[in-house]
Amino acid sequence: MNRKTSAIILAGLAGAFAYYKYSQMSAEDKAMLTDKIKTAGKDLLGTLNLGGLNSLKETVLPTNKYETSNS
Repeated sequence: MNRKTSAIILAGLAGAFAYYKYSQMSAEDKAMLTDKIKTAGKDLLGTLNLGGLNSLKETVLPTNKYETSNS
């Protein structure tokens, strides 16, 4: 098996494991994970200073779009 095939198999296994772990999380843990990923994405876009792509921070990654109330 060559290196490319091994890398693809390893990436597939990592993805399957990540999906399994995510499916086992509680709803609260999933919300915390998505908030953490959104914050990291906004920080990355801010750091890269990509000109027109900075508008994505406000349109694609809103902080309160997926918040749910517990009432």
